[in-house]
Amino acid sequence: MTEKAAHDLNIDYELEKVTDIKDIMSFGVIGTPGLVVDGKVLLAGRVPTENALKDLLRNEIK
Repeated sequence: MTEKAAHDLNIDYELEKVTDIKDIMSFGVIGTPGLVVDGKVLLAGRVPTENALKDLLRNEIK
């Protein structure tokens, strides 16, 4: 869903799926899924709607 949202918003991105629990916790994320953009946690512990995800990306990528 993140890939689609970034594509729809014409955002140049590199997507990395992190599955190692130690790496995930290094961001302070306790609940998954999580979304981190440029080192900043935007979302953790829930799956947003597509529109909510687009809003998060729009607000972060200005």
